[in-house]
Amino acid sequence: MEGNNILSGDLLHIIKAELSNHNHWMVYNTLSSVLEKSDMHFFSDKDEAHEFAISNLSDYDSIKIIYARSISDVMRQIYGSEDSFMQKTENPDANGLYNPDGNAFTDAWIDHMERQQLLNNNLKTNFMNQKNFEYLSDQVKFTGFGEGLENELKEKMQKQTPEFQMTHNTKFGNENLEVSLHFKKSDQTDMYFFNRYQVSLQPEQLKDKMEQIFYINKEGSITLKEAYNLMNGRSVNKDLTNKEGQVYNAWMQMDLKQTDNNGNYKLKQ
Repeated sequence: MEGNNILSGDLLHIIKAELSNHNHWMVYNTLSSVLEKSDMHFFSDKDEAHEFAISNLSDYDSIKIIYARSISDVMRQIYGSEDSFMQKTENPDANGLYNPDGNAFTDAWIDHMERQQLLNNNLKTNFMNQKNFEYLSDQVKFTGFGEGLENELKEKMQKQTPEFQMTHNTKFGNENLEVSLHFKKSDQTDMYFFNRYQVSLQPEQLKDKMEQIFYINKEGSITLKEAYNLMNGRSVNKDLTNKEGQVYNAWMQMDLKQTDNNGNYKLKQ
């Protein structure tokens, strides 16, 4: 577990005080990812440290005992990164890093805070990305595409491209639907949005294949089954929301004789 532990700010202050009192032997549990005040014990004698580790902690394999002369020495041993700290010399007093009131504490503290900030940022980013994925998964599912696209959705989100598409083929009755789902990343954050999906269908009553884009919105998105019915000329009953936020019920139908500037058939209520 070396290098995987993070020291809390309170513990760093305690370590500094204990070193000043010549308690250079330290015992801690490597299973704790973030080491708090109660996770580390200090001793002036090597035998006392080993005796404590054996008699007071149940899982000996998770215990580590270190000897340190300075804050930087502690940080180097716990983080496992010798490159970040100067090597111990034969005369510790000649090395400024071993002066508990000199540069050692400042340098170690800055290094620790940078690592902790990076860890916190990564945890926050991972949390937000997971929430974004869960939200989009539910949105895709409840728009009528089921759960079969989850793995592909996660893979495409992890690539962090500005936008991406997924395809979905299904069948209603004897008619095949080819669908392209469009996702776009926000310009301000790492969040993705499910903006629209495009359906390609060959209705029984028409000679030519027709295509229609359905936009995802808060006012009441059209599900895939509803899109299929609309493209076949049938009416769909939906609860919609107006600009004032009021919910109302209406029948919707696609006007197969009129299209907008983008070539989409107009929906009428």
